[in-house]
This record gives sequence, C-alpha cells and structure tokens, in this order.
Amino acid sequence: MRRSTVGTVLVLAAICVAGFVLRTTNAATVLLGDRVVLAENDPYYHMRRVLTALADWPRVPSFDPWIDFPHGAPVVFAPLFDLAIATLALLAGLRPEQRTAIETLAAFVPPVLGALTCLAVYALARRVTSRAAAMLAALLLALTPAHAWYSRLGFVDHHVAVTFAMVVIAALYLRALGIDPVGASSPRAAAPALPRRGATAAAALALACGLLLWNGTLLLVAVLDAALAALFIASDAARRRSGAT
Repeated sequence: MRRSTVGTVLVLAAICVAGFVLRTTNAATVLLGDRVVLAENDPYYHMRRVLTALADWPRVPSFDPWIDFPHGAPVVFAPLFDLAIATLALLAGLRPEQRTAIETLAAFVPPVLGALTCLAVYALARRVTSRAAAMLAALLLALTPAHAWYSRLGFVDHHVAVTFAMVVIAALYLRALGIDPVGASSPRAAAPALPRRGATAAAALALACGLLLWNGTLLLVAVLDAALAALFIASDAARRRSGAT
C-alpha cells in the first residue's frame, strides 16, 4: 500500500471518529442507565415500528390501528429504516422485551451513519476534485451543524440514512458514467466495462433503498436528474463550440 494511500486512510478515519464523537456529545442526556431518552417525536414512532418488526420479523406493519383510533390508518413512513434497525437487533440476539438494549442500539445508528456519510462524501468529491479537496469536503460534512443535528445520538429518524443513500447514489452514478478520480493515472477507456455495469447495478440498488427509506426521496432524485441533465447539456455545448472553431 502506497504511503499516500495510508495517509488518506488515516485522515479519513480521523474525520469519521471526529464526526462520531461530535454527534455523541449529548450522551449524558440520552443514555440514562435504565432508560433511553430519544430526541423529539418521530423517533419514538420509529422505535414502535422497530419493536413491532422485531417481534414479527421481517414484516414491518404498514397499518396502525392506533392512528386515528378506533379506525386506524396507513403508516406514512417507508419501511426500510425501521426494518434495518430491527434486523441489527435480531443479529445482536436481542428480543422485543429488551427494550432498553434495543433503544440503545438504535440511538447509535444515526451517529454511525453520520460518520460513514463522511466517507461517502469523500468518494463522491474525489470523482470531481483533488484528494486534498475531497478530504476537506469530508471534514466539512463532519463539522456541519445541520447534519450533526440530524445524525446526533438518539435522533432515530430516517433523515441521516436518506442523506447517506443519496451521496452513495451520486458517487456510484459518476463511477458508472466512467468519471475517473481527478489525477488518476489510467484512463477509464482502458478499463473493462464490467466494473461500470457493476456500479450501475449498485447505483440502482442504492436508489431502491433510498426510495424504501423515505417517500420524499423522489424529490431528491428529481434534483439529481436535473443536475445530471444540466451537466450533459453543458458538456454537449462545449463540444459544439469546439467543433465550430
């Protein structure tokens, strides 16, 4: 492994650790020994669905009889976020009656995802800028107050997972389009097409996960499509100008 690669790994690891620590500074108000105090309102409903899904895994309830009681109503939350936490609890050997342990596990999911998003941002930025600038982008995300707020310990909501998914989707689509990291030594044309197809399949899978995390992901995908269309039009205009000269 080259020295520059080792340095990059160490810097990114430090950024992720810093991001995680920043997002867990509220531990004294969340982890209270025999109980876990979640942030705001939505996380408590997510935990209700996590516990229900764990008791009847892998089924996530799409209808709740306690909404608009006594009639009940469909659940507006997409299922993947709650199912993922229930699956983690299942893999950890937890049972639905171990509520405190499950809530503790769930409370740490947002800061972990927040830290991992820094790596995804680096991977995305590295496609369009230098190594140093990509590391700076990862650091800025780690320190961004809004992202830290929505990925803090105990904020068991889907927002941080959606952000992570969208950054991964964008990075994978750039890979599928054959965009090499800036300064890469080998041209993409010399690489086999199979890795690009793999990146396309992975991007499609990540997109499906994003839609299963939050219904509003469709809006974010529309913004991504508009950005890609603008890049395509701009690049085509540049070719037309060069051809005219």
